[in-house]
Amino acid sequence: MLLASIPREKRLFKDNPPGTARITDSFYVDRTPIRVIDYLEFLSAIRNSYSPKMRDTIKTLPKWGLNKDILEELQNHFEWDSIYYDRMLTRSWTYYANDEKTYDIDFRIMNPQYYYYPLVNVDYMQVNEYCKWRTDMVKIHYAVISTTEKQRRRYPMNLKYRLAKKSEWEQLLGDFLGQVETLNNNADKFEKMMDNISSPYENNYSFNYSSKNVAEMLEGFKITTGFVWDEKYEMGAINYIQFNEPTDWIGFRCVCEVLPEKVKKVEVKILRDKFGKIIEEKKPEVKKVEEPTPEVEVKKKTKTKSVKSKKSKKIKKQTQSMRTKHRKYGKK
Repeated sequence: MLLASIPREKRLFKDNPPGTARITDSFYVDRTPIRVIDYLEFLSAIRNSYSPKMRDTIKTLPKWGLNKDILEELQNHFEWDSIYYDRMLTRSWTYYANDEKTYDIDFRIMNPQYYYYPLVNVDYMQVNEYCKWRTDMVKIHYAVISTTEKQRRRYPMNLKYRLAKKSEWEQLLGDFLGQVETLNNNADKFEKMMDNISSPYENNYSFNYSSKNVAEMLEGFKITTGFVWDEKYEMGAINYIQFNEPTDWIGFRCVCEVLPEKVKKVEVKILRDKFGKIIEEKKPEVKKVEEPTPEVEVKKKTKTKSVKSKKSKKIKKQTQSMRTKHRKYGKK
């Protein structure tokens, strides 16, 4: 069979959401866990005024036809939230020569040597904030590259980056079983335990999961083990434990879910009586407006008027003649 004759799978969208591999048209997963360089981009956005306040404004922006300078305009409008920035910084235990240790900001992530290593020492709240920021940036990106609604519909209209659920994670491992790297011999295991470090992600796998690397955080404060330097969690096998606090062997990756478009709901109030029966609303009575009767012009009888006027003139004339007679004969 010729390759040209093989039907190509029809996909709903033009491209996958940035950084992801496709599972279905409504579900995608990051190729690798989030790296240090990815999180540094998030911290840089906060220094440029990204915050929950800006997030509220981003939700109101149109979905297509945005100016490419929209981010710069938003950054100029909002002030830098230093408290939010400080809260998003990763922290770790630092050991000193006198065996003293302190829990403080982990500045090692600023070292270019670790840019492509998985991010660790991150807590659950920081992970969720990162997912929200990433969702906002992808939505803005799609709105800028789309000038019309038709162009915008080549990409997901509504999406959300988040942590994977346990059931989704098990599905992912099954789908990409051939790309899951597990421990093969004790020599590798011993060497890795002595190094006590994770490995950078530099391959081109569509899905990278290695039992020689960090554990991955899941939704609901769960983590799946895949690290190797602590034998009590049976390295090389997939297990689930509860997430308690940030540590140097727990990282995370995002999944991207395509959500249905939001439709404004019209609230319909249903009235019920005390027995729960629906009360039908009485329609307001429409009063019939009586049309005014047309005024009929009544013609004045000129004849009657003329008769009356003649009679009055005759009586007036007789009265005047009688007065004249009285004066003539001296009668009073």
